[in-house]
Amino acid sequence: MNKMLITSACAALVLCSCKPKSPNPFDKYILQNFPRYDIVVPATSESQLGRRFVGADLGSNRCFVGVESPTSNSWNKQWLDYVGKGGVRFGLALDKVLIGLDSQTVRKLKVALGDVKVTELQRLSFSPRSGCAHDEVWIPRKATKYYNVITAAAVAGNLEIGSSVDSVSAIGIQLPEASEVPVKLDVNADIKYAKGWSGVNLYFARKVQCYQVRKFSYEKESLPVNDKLDVGADCKFLVTEVAGDGKTWIGQLSCSGNDGGDAATSPDANYPMDGSFADTKTVITEEGISYSFALRLRTDQANMVEVDVKQWIVNLAEDTSKCPGYGGTSTITE
Repeated sequence: MNKMLITSACAALVLCSCKPKSPNPFDKYILQNFPRYDIVVPATSESQLGRRFVGADLGSNRCFVGVESPTSNSWNKQWLDYVGKGGVRFGLALDKVLIGLDSQTVRKLKVALGDVKVTELQRLSFSPRSGCAHDEVWIPRKATKYYNVITAAAVAGNLEIGSSVDSVSAIGIQLPEASEVPVKLDVNADIKYAKGWSGVNLYFARKVQCYQVRKFSYEKESLPVNDKLDVGADCKFLVTEVAGDGKTWIGQLSCSGNDGGDAATSPDANYPMDGSFADTKTVITEEGISYSFALRLRTDQANMVEVDVKQWIVNLAEDTSKCPGYGGTSTITE
């Protein structure tokens, strides 16, 4: 018997039809329940929230941070029907758990995603760490760039697979020894043979939104310790102490009006910080606004530091024509 097995180093889920002219059941499920989401093929074991696309590829770094907020509502389990000899192509690899289907004998296949929830990334800010700000576009003192960012992801906590063929050979299961993946057998009137997994946490759909990131640079070649540097309209930065070994520093960023009110009447917000002269320090002051600090100790002048501060302001793009294309699949139609 020739069974088809799809393997992957990470969790993978592929549901598709051999008839490309019309959406397959999984496409229809996404359209009905998550109309502005992209299908993630293969499904992943991570939400990938905060990662942005670089051209058609997903960047390896998480350049946007925020508050992850799970939605309160959950979608009921829904069975997806695949019918027809040779009309089903299905593969699942979850760690070392493999499922294979013999398309020569399976006439009807049912797949159900259960415990489906959505997690959203809210109050986005730009994090220039991990190479996110190394593009050439950031070289000018003032620069703007547009990013397609993953801001929401749909995850299935349970997965069940069944067929109309009352035979173990219809669904082939291979489990490693001491597997931690629970497997259950469920038989009902519609499905003669079924197996299910709980706790799979497969992220199968994601929402991508375009954000505008603006950079403003504030530099000072020689800033005396305890002197303030204006960084933006409402913030000031100063270094209060340099370690005796000259490797680290202690400082503070003070901002007024960062609660959305009038800067003249809003209380100041202070952000104490410490850092290394060899690294870049990042501070988020409020939703959509972050700062990065790169300092160098002036060895030719006592109690002097060279300061390079960058302010990053993030907003949802209003002019989407400036947003780059990416490798999404949200163009599926009825």
